[in-house]
Amino acid sequence: MVSIVWATRSGRINFDKIIETIYSDEVTVTSDILIGIGDTAAYTLGVFTVISVDYKLIQILPAAYMFMAIAWIGSLYNAYYDIHQLWDVYMQHHHEGRFFNGVAKKLAH
Repeated sequence: MVSIVWATRSGRINFDKIIETIYSDEVTVTSDILIGIGDTAAYTLGVFTVISVDYKLIQILPAAYMFMAIAWIGSLYNAYYDIHQLWDVYMQHHHEGRFFNGVAKKLAH
């Protein structure tokens, strides 16, 4: 931590550029996709490795399966729209003319 502060103050690292890169649209949307699906995958792994093998917890298995199905539906739904948002961000940064023409066509119909 001290080395990062020293490098920032001495001008060797542009701390503003690092923060700008970390909080850019590409990084935040991609991390949202990975964290959302990873969280659901961790819950699924927990259901299969903890709840389904423990006879004391077998009574909550139907509820765990229900919540697992709802979690996967929600995660995939969120990932689908995040991928569309990531595509829009990509098109804005790399193909501005095509992006705005596509938006205009969507709004016209």
